Amino acid sequence: MPITKPEDGIIVGTSHRLEWMLPWWWTHFRQHNEYPVLFVDYGDMSLRAKNWCQQRGELIKLELTDTFMAKKEQIDPTQACLWETMQPQVWDLRFTWYKKPFALLLSPFERSLWLDLDCQVRGSLQPLFEGCENEAGFAVAAEHALSQELNLHRKIITPGQIMYNAGVIAFAKRSKIIKDWVALAVEQNHLFCSDQQLMAHILNSHQGSFTTLPAIYNWTADQKFFSEVVILHRWGDEGKRNIAKIMEILTREMNFNFSF
Repeated sequence: MPITKPEDGIIVGTSHRLEWMLPWWWTHFRQHNEYPVLFVDYGDMSLRAKNWCQQRGELIKLELTDTFMAKKEQIDPTQACLWETMQPQVWDLRFTWYKKPFALLLSPFERSLWLDLDCQVRGSLQPLFEGCENEAGFAVAAEHALSQELNLHRKIITPGQIMYNAGVIAFAKRSKIIKDWVALAVEQNHLFCSDQQLMAHILNSHQGSFTTLPAIYNWTADQKFFSEVVILHRWGDEGKRNIAKIMEILTREMNFNFSF
């Protein structure tokens, strides 16, 4: 389903490993929003999932090889050890993480909103598009206070810096931050475990030019929930296990259909 006359729209990306969340994400998103959606295939989606996406929006395959990604032996050993502590599967996941900024470049929209598939949409997303009306054409939410402390303790950020969350990103087509993010992903991924850490590094040098979104638009599920939350971000392995459990309960007890 090609997207015509794009102005504001949504972007999601997925690999075969995460495509099972697509119907869950779509069910919540469509309850509150009618924006067109661009689905980005990270290169290994199943045929059934691709057909499902094409029936609901536009599907584009991201053509990208991992030749630019630094190998473990090219990483400072102390850093590599920290990365493995944070995520035991880091060496299998890093390339997938770093696909995000490249996927953002594929947007056909003048103003775009990227959503991770583990984001449960609970309300209108319209205010988020207004958030990127700034010098940088970019808007994200900061991580919560405990996460800031942990990132500071791990020396991922330094005193005075802020860790931002890359699960929800509003950006204008003109945004230079996206282009910088892509360029540095190629040149400096040996210094940053994930795309999010690199994004935070870039944003900390652009303070004042972009918008920090209210926390209700990227409320991570490791915090106490309250009803005003618009996007509940069920991040990480624990969040995905909870999504799978919710899908199973809704299928069994309320006859929801989350299949392709």
